[in-house]
Amino acid sequence: MQKKHLFFTLSIAFLSLAHLIFSYFYIRMYGYFNIHGHLNSFMTVAWLLRFVIDAYIVICGFFAVREERYKVLPFYLLFFLFNLVLPFIFHI
Repeated sequence: MQKKHLFFTLSIAFLSLAHLIFSYFYIRMYGYFNIHGHLNSFMTVAWLLRFVIDAYIVICGFFAVREERYKVLPFYLLFFLFNLVLPFIFHI
């Protein structure tokens, strides 16, 4: 695996782990921000962060396709689907 794709894969794995931890505490954070009146801003930031993570994974996948690194492409697809389905697993 090329160094660039190794960095992409490790950074996506780290972001996916952070997203998993965030999703676990999402309900509690939702309640906290709802009580303090900041629910709209919390929901907007949460949606933007999810979009940024998914867009980053898609861009890394496009680099892999452009450079004909098809061996790493399944990892990008797996991470993309994991981060896309994660909110539905935790019912958020």
